[in-house]
Amino acid sequence: MDRRITEALGKATNWVLIGGPPCQAYSLVGRSRVIGGLGQAKYDSDPRHHLYKHYLRIIAEHQPPVFVMENVKGLLSAKVKQERIFDRILDDLRNPRAAGKSSAKGKTDEYRLMPLVPTEGELLGGFYAPEDFIIRSEKFGIRRRGIG
Repeated sequence: MDRRITEALGKATNWVLIGGPPCQAYSLVGRSRVIGGLGQAKYDSDPRHHLYKHYLRIIAEHQPPVFVMENVKGLLSAKVKQERIFDRILDDLRNPRAAGKSSAKGKTDEYRLMPLVPTEGELLGGFYAPEDFIIRSEKFGIRRRGIG
């Protein structure tokens, strides 16, 4: 993956990374199946909760000026061992090199995280609630799929 990104970028300095981890661990439907069938302990130990760290590593290695991480609404309420996973992900995304193992050296140490469609305040404002990161596609004439 790293080689493909490096080759695609060439000498470009202005680019955007768009991606995200698999959502099965966070979707409301998937979560209810796992917790209901296997129990909370199995859910808490599900390694899929940490797949976002692969995206984090790519951010740390390639240091995009801007990145977009997509996932499902259920990510906001998902908890692992009583910790909201969304809070952990936000902290890690703010400083991906500190959060993960990266050999990257360069200018980007921290990112300012902003929702694409804030519900209140300015686009470049300060604090955002986790719910501000949800894009309500129905407001833009796009039908939501599933209930993730």
